[in-house]
Amino acid sequence: MADVLKRVPVREQDPQVRAKNFDEVCLGYNAEEAVEEANRCIGCKNAKCVQGCPVSIDIPAFIDKVKGGWFEEAYQIIGQSSALQAICGRVCPQESQCEGKCIRGIKGDPVSIGKLERFVADWACENGIKPKAAAEKNGHKVAVIGKILFEILLLLHKLFFKTVKLRPVYKMTHSDYADSRFSCVSHNKKSFILSCTLSANSLQKKNHP
Repeated sequence: MADVLKRVPVREQDPQVRAKNFDEVCLGYNAEEAVEEANRCIGCKNAKCVQGCPVSIDIPAFIDKVKGGWFEEAYQIIGQSSALQAICGRVCPQESQCEGKCIRGIKGDPVSIGKLERFVADWACENGIKPKAAAEKNGHKVAVIGKILFEILLLLHKLFFKTVKLRPVYKMTHSDYADSRFSCVSHNKKSFILSCTLSANSLQKKNHP
């Protein structure tokens, strides 16, 4: 029987292999490993992990679904609070947020909440599960500034929103501008602008478009 005080190890690429590619080093959990790790969660009624999560994901609820192999339901629970599951499962500093508050971590390793979130999101993508659309649209426009955020949107577009088309609005001609501004137009003609990051030199100049 596995030691419940210790995390289920996460598989990684062999160093000799990863030295020759740009793929992710961490391979994440498979279904069996995810269920085993989820079973380490003791299901606290006053879940400190939720208090440590910036978007207050119902962590005990989604982990409980993973325990039973109900991965789609786990995905939808996370989706009620976060639209960036695959990304947050990879890059969020869980050690100082949700996992840092995990009661299991008082005696042993905290539950690998981030790795479970990543597994659920990747499983949903691989199985064609899409997030539920908002029940009611408010018609508001959204601006996302920064190249990294734009790349995140491209990832989401690739994974889920295949009906959304991205197109450049205009090219910046100044040499200090490395990127373009983009417009994202959806079915209902609502659009929002994604303005890429400017260099430090550009920010000091005047009269830019």
